[in-house]
Amino acid sequence: MKTKKKNKIYGGNTILGGRKALIFYIVLLAIPVLQFCVFYIGVNFNSFLLAFQKTDILTNNKTFTTEHFERFWREMTVFTNMKTTVANSVKAWFVGLIISTPLGLLISFYIYKKAVGSGVFKVIVFAPSIISSMVIVLMFKYFVEWGLPAIGVTTSTGMDFITDISTRFGTIIFYNLWIGFGGGMLIYAGAMSQVDESIIEASQLDGAGMFREFIHITLPAIYP
Repeated sequence: MKTKKKNKIYGGNTILGGRKALIFYIVLLAIPVLQFCVFYIGVNFNSFLLAFQKTDILTNNKTFTTEHFERFWREMTVFTNMKTTVANSVKAWFVGLIISTPLGLLISFYIYKKAVGSGVFKVIVFAPSIISSMVIVLMFKYFVEWGLPAIGVTTSTGMDFITDISTRFGTIIFYNLWIGFGGGMLIYAGAMSQVDESIIEASQLDGAGMFREFIHITLPAIYP
């Protein structure tokens, strides 16, 4: 009797609750599954095919070949420009991982704790996220090319940091780090504000300073 009553209420002895519930789950998941198939599997599979595809500009005929990979390997091992490009990309990635992320976390924690000068840091860091990108680029360009030389800050050759080839790449890396702080710190600061205040108060009662609070409480709490 109990089994029959249960089947009557839930529409069948299934884990989803019967046929109607199963149809509901299928319809609910259809759109995200379709989106995953089209925009992830479909796009990446097409990119894989294009990597082996060569198109004749005159006849528009398409053939499958490994010429692109052979050309890439040849340019990597022979031409200096490609080596320089790859080396600069690795340097930019390394600087972003080793410098940008830890520094962004520390500055976010400093602002989150409302320490001295945190308001100034907010303006400096979040300005690129608020002001137009073109305006920021022009401001930085004129600051480096005209502002710094006007107060006597130049390279060893007497040129500004963008004109001098030896400092140009480092200047661009610095600019990318600066404009990248804003978006990351919005996420970091938002995550830090969700940390339970009772845990922080307990650590302060146990004598934990800001550094130990950051390492042992805040960082593990926002790590996900």
